[in-house]
Amino acid sequence: MSEFFPSLLQTPAGTPAVSQTPQIMQHAPIMQQQMPPHIVIPGLKPPESYDGSAEDLTKFVRSVRNFMAMYPVAFQSEVLCCRYVGTLLTGTAQEWFHNLEEDEPHVLNSWKLFSDRFTKRFQDPVAQQRAQAALRELKQGSDSVLVYQGKFLALSKASGKENASLIESFYLGLSNAVKDTLMLIQEHPRDLHGYMQLCLQIDQRITQCALERKVDGVSPWSCHGHQSQKGSQYQRTPHPDDMQVDEVKTQPVQEWRKRLTVEEYHRRMKKRMCLNCGRPGHHVSRCTNPFQGN
Repeated sequence: MSEFFPSLLQTPAGTPAVSQTPQIMQHAPIMQQQMPPHIVIPGLKPPESYDGSAEDLTKFVRSVRNFMAMYPVAFQSEVLCCRYVGTLLTGTAQEWFHNLEEDEPHVLNSWKLFSDRFTKRFQDPVAQQRAQAALRELKQGSDSVLVYQGKFLALSKASGKENASLIESFYLGLSNAVKDTLMLIQEHPRDLHGYMQLCLQIDQRITQCALERKVDGVSPWSCHGHQSQKGSQYQRTPHPDDMQVDEVKTQPVQEWRKRLTVEEYHRRMKKRMCLNCGRPGHHVSRCTNPFQGN
């Protein structure tokens, strides 16, 4: 709620501050034209009334935000924004506003203070815990990272988590193919938006590689253009190596994936060594040597 229309209530740099009362008087004719019932934008309806139910809080907040954004000149005063919300309240919410108006009228002079009080009073007390639990259960699955990102962002706003914690939660829900590729990248963005963009690029590249191999008549899980043959001893287990997917033997995969440390994995990748035996000159998909540890 405290994120309502911040741009509408900020004074541009270099613009002298104007007191609230003269500002309201200055725009009074405009407000008379733009405020209900004199709506001048076709199809734009004023926000519906709000009775204080926690289920309708988010919907009410968004509708008020959108309406005020359409009339920025009319809502330049913090006092006006607070009192306009008061005109939309009914039932329990209206009673709360009247008590606030009588007991703490100074709250109506600050939009941030008013919106914080409003949110704390009417938000669902367990909404944050439910959103955090839903984030823990959310997985990318067969969806694209773009679809997974949309679901994640919808829950993250209500979870109350910080940036670093959100990045960790987002990573845990990603598919194994994206996670494996992230391991090959040493430096990751530290902000959530940048981290999501990186995952989107990885996911798009993986999808593009699979489509290209299908068009060329090659299995999406084959390596370096070699088609898998019927009855081959190889198991089709995807593993990204330079954004490609390899055909790997069953036993070596089980050994090196279970026992190889992250540090040793990066060392062998950097030196172009086999991930199974640690020797140069061949790829893990063609390795017939026993597993050599860290």
